[in-house]
Amino acid sequence: MKPFTCTIKSKHFPKISKELDEKFRKGDESIIKQYGKSLWYNSQAMPVIQESKQQRTERQRFNELSANWKKATWHFSLERQQIAHRTFHKILTMGDPAIPFILEDIQKEPIQGWFYALELLSGEDHQTARLSLDGLVDYWVKWGKEKGYISK
Repeated sequence: MKPFTCTIKSKHFPKISKELDEKFRKGDESIIKQYGKSLWYNSQAMPVIQESKQQRTERQRFNELSANWKKATWHFSLERQQIAHRTFHKILTMGDPAIPFILEDIQKEPIQGWFYALELLSGEDHQTARLSLDGLVDYWVKWGKEKGYISK
């Protein structure tokens, strides 16, 4: 899976930009590990990989749905009430593109419903029932790194 498109620009290092762009187009994903998946310029001299327009749209959609879901369910004490909410189901319909955003969100604000979503979206049987909240976060972050959803 190659989730990110490459648009590398550098005013100061045009040769490096061209070489990195060529590597990416040939499928050499080592540059993703070197420069990160979705970083923007941290200085004008650093060539980096930008998110495609489609990914920004998916991120915006996820952020909007996530905010609406959290606002509508913050007072629910039971996970089953949170995951029964229709906005949560809209997030699930995003499918695989939602996984990196959920993984990013659980590192900031671990919500039980996200672990259920990851279980469903990953399509794998994860034995996480006995893990604490911190253990769940650690488990899913490790899984995300192994599967390439989180840069190492």
